[in-house]
Amino acid sequence: MAEESNAAQQEENQPVSKEELQYGPASRPRSFTDAWCLIVLLAAWGAYVFVTILGLADGNPAKLYLPRDFKGDYCEAATNWGNDTAGKKDLSAYPKLSYTMNATAVLQGNVKQLLCSTAVSAVMTSGSTPILPYDTWTEPGSSFPSPKQIQYLSACCLMPSVECSGSFEVGGDISNVDDAAATIKAKMDEITGKSAAADLFSAGGANGEVFQDMWEDATANFNQVCLPTCNIDFANTADDGAREWTFSMADDDPLKEFWDTLVAFDASSFPEVQTIQSTITDNFKFKALSEAECPYNPKYCIPMPGIEFSDTAGGRCSFEMSSDVQAALTDAVASSLTGMGDAASSITSMGDSVGTWVGDFEKSIGTFILVCVLSFVIGFIYLTVLRFTVGFCVWLSVFLAFVFLILGGYLCIIQSVQCAGSSLFETGTQVTVALAASAEAAINSAITGESADENCYGEHCEAYSGMQQFTINGNRCAAWGASINEGAPAMAGLYNPLKSPQTCVTDD
Repeated sequence: MAEESNAAQQEENQPVSKEELQYGPASRPRSFTDAWCLIVLLAAWGAYVFVTILGLADGNPAKLYLPRDFKGDYCEAATNWGNDTAGKKDLSAYPKLSYTMNATAVLQGNVKQLLCSTAVSAVMTSGSTPILPYDTWTEPGSSFPSPKQIQYLSACCLMPSVECSGSFEVGGDISNVDDAAATIKAKMDEITGKSAAADLFSAGGANGEVFQDMWEDATANFNQVCLPTCNIDFANTADDGAREWTFSMADDDPLKEFWDTLVAFDASSFPEVQTIQSTITDNFKFKALSEAECPYNPKYCIPMPGIEFSDTAGGRCSFEMSSDVQAALTDAVASSLTGMGDAASSITSMGDSVGTWVGDFEKSIGTFILVCVLSFVIGFIYLTVLRFTVGFCVWLSVFLAFVFLILGGYLCIIQSVQCAGSSLFETGTQVTVALAASAEAAINSAITGESADENCYGEHCEAYSGMQQFTINGNRCAAWGASINEGAPAMAGLYNPLKSPQTCVTDD
């Protein structure tokens, strides 16, 4: 053994020749393999260069960085998708992306406050000749509304509806026509710029704090449009060439039908309706920028009172409060509102310098040190605890993996039946309630020996005769014909065989 050890030691101490180092650890000479991959790589490079040259020749590389308006067209681009013969898509003279009022979104609260108020709902559904007529089988003055009236009341959330979780929060109800005219006029004067712009952003104005909070959803309240410059004088929209736009609701709004009906109704014999129509006609008109300044439909060129813009990098305009608003509000409030507007529209300030960043770091150096020390301590404690609980952690991970698989399947089931506009939690609640209600109905059927038809018949399920007693949100339904004294809603008393023979109600 001693001789073998000495021989091995002598062999280790032997110098290594260059021939032995020629191939390194490989047992045979090195060689270049898969040379054909170079051909593929070169072909890919060639294709990339060809596509790039083709794009530069036929495309517009500037579209990689040019800002885009609300329709997706590029500001300062001479050609856009869908160019028409009139050249409306030629935005080469409009290099700046600015913002105008989205009147349809901004006026949602005021429109609902007027259209769904007690004053307007009375002329829409009550009296001997309401704007929305009674059905032929319904006696005038009856407390049971017609299907069209039910549709209006449901759209206004004035009666229980699957689309409503409560009444509209629009600044309070208006009980009579004169108050409606005064309230809406005061609010619309601020929005259309007829009164001082500072009132629009003041909590003491007619619109309250609505426009202080509008930055929370700035993308919905403003239209992104291409303009010649950020310094357009929005205050002078009454100059030559200015246009006018009369408010109209979006086509997909459930209240549009009733707004149009109210506006077009022949009110020659109805003074109250005339007052409401005059309120709409006089106050829901907007001045818009001229077509030379804003090459869009007038509804997309309405300026927001009290707001101006300044140039920033990238062809974008930044929000600023007008001088009269700044004079009326404190500098802190005006700066705060301006800052919220910039943040909401993703226009960040470019004025920060390296010196400012270094100064901020120096001010917070103590926090950085504290975080580093705590991270080390917490990490050390975690590793120590893990050393003694690794088995438990492994089995817990296996268990949680199965739990997440089950939850994932449950979420997939909920997602498959989720309705548009419903949250995941709301859908989960509805699925759970449906399972519980179905189980209760099955038990009741087994006990009574009767089979129930659980299908929903009629536009509003008025011919339903099943055994389920819960709404989709888990509220127990009132018995047919139940009175208010029994804790039932006011509408429940109308649904019984005597008052509502068309509903085919024969039992609870």
